[in-house]
Amino acid sequence: MKYSNAKLNDPISEDNGFFAPASTGWWSMSANWCLVILTLFALLPVLSVQAAVDDVDVDQSPLIVSDPLPPNIVLLHDDSGSMGYDYLPDTAPKNGDDFRKSNKNRQYYNPQTLYTIPPKADGTLYPTPSFPDGYEDPFNGTRTDNILSESDYSDSWYNGWMRAFVYFDGNERHHVIEDGGNCSYLSNCHYASDSLVVGGTTTTYGQNVANFYSYYRARYLSAKSGIMSAFSELNPNYRFGFGSINGSNNDKLGSGQFSTSYMKIKQVEPFGNGSNGTQKKLFWEWLNGVGTNGGTPLRRALETAGRYYQTQQPWLDTDDQGREVEYSCRPSYTILVSDGYWSGNNPSNFLKKSDNTSTDNYKAVPPFIGGAADGDSATLADVANYYWKTDLRDGASEGQQNNVPATENDPATWQHMTTFTVGLGLTVDGLGATQTELFNWARLGDDAKVTGWGGWPTPGSGGGSGKSENVSDMLHAAINGHGNFFSARDPSQFAQGLRDALADIAAAPGAGSTPSFSGGETLTSATRQYTASYMTGSWTGDLKSVAYNDTTKEFTVDPWSASAQLPAAADRNIWTTDKSGMAVEFKEGELSDYWETLGNNLYLSEQKGEAWGKHLVNYLRGDQRYEKLALTPLSDVLRERDSLLGDIVNSTPVVIGAPKADLYKHVLNENYFDGLSGENTYDDFVADNATRTSIVYVAANDGMLHAFNAEDGNEVFAFIPGAVVGGTGDASLARLANPEYGVYDPVDGTQPVPHQYYNDGRLTTQNVFIDGEWKTILVGTTGRGTSRTVYALDITNPADLADPDKAEDAILWERSAGDGKSNDDWIGMALGRATISLIKGSSGDEGQWVAHLGNGPNSEKNQAALLQFDLATGELVVYPTGTMSDNGLAAPYVIQADDSDGLSEYAFAGDLQGNVWRIELSATGGSVSDPIYVAKDDAGNRQPITADMLATQNEKTGAVWVFFGTGRFLTGADITSSNPQIQTWYGLRALKGASGLAEVTASHSRNNLQEREILAENADGYRATSTGDFSDLTSDNNVGWYMDLESPVKGREGERIVYQTQLIAGRLIVNTLIPKSSSPCDTFPGGATLIVDPFSGANPGEGVLDSNGDGKIDNSDSGVIDGEVHHYNGQRYDVGLAGSVSALIGEGGEVKLFGLRLNATGMGLGTSMGATGAQRLNWHEIFN
Repeated sequence: MKYSNAKLNDPISEDNGFFAPASTGWWSMSANWCLVILTLFALLPVLSVQAAVDDVDVDQSPLIVSDPLPPNIVLLHDDSGSMGYDYLPDTAPKNGDDFRKSNKNRQYYNPQTLYTIPPKADGTLYPTPSFPDGYEDPFNGTRTDNILSESDYSDSWYNGWMRAFVYFDGNERHHVIEDGGNCSYLSNCHYASDSLVVGGTTTTYGQNVANFYSYYRARYLSAKSGIMSAFSELNPNYRFGFGSINGSNNDKLGSGQFSTSYMKIKQVEPFGNGSNGTQKKLFWEWLNGVGTNGGTPLRRALETAGRYYQTQQPWLDTDDQGREVEYSCRPSYTILVSDGYWSGNNPSNFLKKSDNTSTDNYKAVPPFIGGAADGDSATLADVANYYWKTDLRDGASEGQQNNVPATENDPATWQHMTTFTVGLGLTVDGLGATQTELFNWARLGDDAKVTGWGGWPTPGSGGGSGKSENVSDMLHAAINGHGNFFSARDPSQFAQGLRDALADIAAAPGAGSTPSFSGGETLTSATRQYTASYMTGSWTGDLKSVAYNDTTKEFTVDPWSASAQLPAAADRNIWTTDKSGMAVEFKEGELSDYWETLGNNLYLSEQKGEAWGKHLVNYLRGDQRYEKLALTPLSDVLRERDSLLGDIVNSTPVVIGAPKADLYKHVLNENYFDGLSGENTYDDFVADNATRTSIVYVAANDGMLHAFNAEDGNEVFAFIPGAVVGGTGDASLARLANPEYGVYDPVDGTQPVPHQYYNDGRLTTQNVFIDGEWKTILVGTTGRGTSRTVYALDITNPADLADPDKAEDAILWERSAGDGKSNDDWIGMALGRATISLIKGSSGDEGQWVAHLGNGPNSEKNQAALLQFDLATGELVVYPTGTMSDNGLAAPYVIQADDSDGLSEYAFAGDLQGNVWRIELSATGGSVSDPIYVAKDDAGNRQPITADMLATQNEKTGAVWVFFGTGRFLTGADITSSNPQIQTWYGLRALKGASGLAEVTASHSRNNLQEREILAENADGYRATSTGDFSDLTSDNNVGWYMDLESPVKGREGERIVYQTQLIAGRLIVNTLIPKSSSPCDTFPGGATLIVDPFSGANPGEGVLDSNGDGKIDNSDSGVIDGEVHHYNGQRYDVGLAGSVSALIGEGGEVKLFGLRLNATGMGLGTSMGATGAQRLNWHEIFN
């Protein structure tokens, strides 16, 4: 048997650029390589690293985001004299009928608002008033007023003896009277005991009015009620401090205060549960007694908070050894609450101009500056910016790092203050830009610049009472402080604004896949970059794209966000399959198979069955009428969503455009397809689809595979596998509607209603010839989702899935565990992607297009197997690998070994028990007897394999090599060991070809492999591995190489490989994962990149990374180790990369690597691997 240099088969992915075709011919490394785009592989959640797999648990939440260090939060409360007003805003009517209209006086009673009684510190409620009596100040006694005797709120009728509470609903005057009165004399009259339904909750007219009067009629009352409602559920571990801007009730701040000459703040302490002696209890007692008096010195108040954060106390904590330590990574926030325009004297510290990225050599850029306000000093925005930009603990303690977690809105990593502002009754108008536009501009830079923006107006004291422009300054302060601004237009919105601020603080960003690209093969021909991400807490996701900027040579312009522009619920094209496998629209009138199942799995005990199943379908389509604060009869029952796109964790975006004209050139020209169907019609297929719209596909944990227009981000269609729709219990989509979904218990860190992976798998596409014609096919899986599903769509014309008359034919098939069809008991949680191949068909020479997939863990058989699906029908045949239980096969690599017919013949894959399999392919499947190698550590313990395999051919010898790393990251047990197993990176000669050299067999061990080592790791994290050459592996006793993942500085840390090894420009590259340490500042796992020669496993022996930071990659990027010069060929990161790497060719021919960190921040690695000896990538690597 011989192995052609260009014919090892691998599945193709056909697209419009960077997800280039992974063709049926396996491409060898040739000197004329041109395409270098490696897409990041989805992060695999965790499983325990042990000698034998006892139980294949797969966590249903991303393990990369552990509990972060509880943040500091300081609340600055407005106790100015205006907080005593019963009208809002300051320009509202102060008496008469207009005073009683909530659309003119936002403080007044609104009939569309349910006025609730706020909670006490212990969770019980403050006293309930009884109409017509209302409490004068329920936070400071039980004295009551007769509401009907208050002239501002009531009128007298019928000879003066009948009185009624008066309010307006629009222009209609309404009256509420005591039950003993007579409504005959009043229009729109309601007895106090009449039922009133507000937002789906039933109360009475009298009770709602009495609650309003007691707890919401004045600004200070509604502010206290809103604060108590919002902070009642604050995580008890959060460190909380507080103070009032004029010092009201300072004598109740307790011990541990920070003071300036004009304000005091209660120092932060863990919030607690509200019992005696906790910070929460003290806060409630203090807030109860806060009065209203004085002006509105917001600038000095914010300065006080900033100066407090410059002290050591807010950063101090006690570690698990009982030692007092200063944690440098703790995020610190200030929430500034006010009803009015700031006034008072200037602060001492403020920053006039700023940029948004660095503490050094800053440059002022809009929208942080701009407009008339540039000529003014000491604005609120200047103060916020000063304490954001200044390193508040610079040099405060030895070893203090700048490692505060960065976010999309707040890129600072130094110790700083993030500012949130909440304006009660304040609206920002007349800026020429919306709040959202300005925040996007601040986050994305000039690529999101708002044209026509007039700049910031001039704020000031305005004669001591403040100016209306100061409202804009509160928004400006939130932008410069990299927090957020919430405009609470009425009392009911005030509590929600605070909740939103706290939700922003609690959410953590994450990423599980690499950036993807479309357009071309080089940096200059690339058109767009695509990045998927998610937010914990809210469990929302986003797919964002930016285009290439020819001037800056970066991907920065023309941004779009898919989550920000989803169509209205009624306009979306969403499809699924019914229980017979037929395509049906996912909408209320089409899902009779699932209505009852969905409804019966809803968390509400009284809302069940078919009717609620229909409501749930509408909710999942994006209808928000049923959510909290939606003010409909069905509101306040289903989970509120800030974004309708579900979290995207492990699915990598795939871009598909017009088919490549030369996709099969290498096989058609050499007659590989001689006699095979479709050999003469591929060119026609290319011509017919030359103008096909580019679509980016990605799966999300709202259950949907989403298809977005690649240029503008508009959703074209979505598909939910029928097995996902029909899930029950923990696997039911109804869980997405539970308000407790994915919410962490603040005490024990668990999720009472855990997050679920619904559709989290990776995608594969290819042009194939089935059913008598060429088609573009997409194969996807649900990944870690418990439905364990594989599906195939015909995406030749994406618009077909937006057309009810064509969608049925476009959804080819769906297979899932338990579907009752052949071999369904072998389908598990497929952690890798499928590969699409042409194999020898059952009829002889006729080829058969199939999809191969490792079955993953948790199949009913509980064993490892290669799955082979017929692409046209979904019929499944299986290659079982043996009897070992608690096992599952990782994603395979398929090759074509014989150049005579163009058919794929072998698949290589590893499993959870460390076995490496070579599987001979056929139309009928069949058992595999023995592995070709078993990965074991030095002590003889098996090493689990979860990463996709890579195969490539040594051009010089003709031998086929396989490359892989060991390790698991599937459940929390994988990262808890104090003495973790050492994992290993391997290169094995799997088929000897014409080389005559020995190939690996089951009888070989690591004693038959050449050892390579990580020799050095410098202070900047750069690594150097051992040198060597191919001659080390030419004896029959050397059938490959191995490198143990052990740091020469930190020893065994549990470093592992859960991503596919990549071949780029003749170099082998892998990203590793290092689980977080016990330090609470290590929120995300770390990782490293290693670059070696593929066929020796040795250091390349030349510069590949800019380790000295001089902007060049040369021989100076090296270090002396044991008296010898070694080039640095690896780099370690505090926050690891979310998969493999993406690569583009720079203008000078150099390779540029791109990655996305696990915390969703991007990065680049300078490399120089394309200057000499560049070799073409094999098609497998260029696909996601």
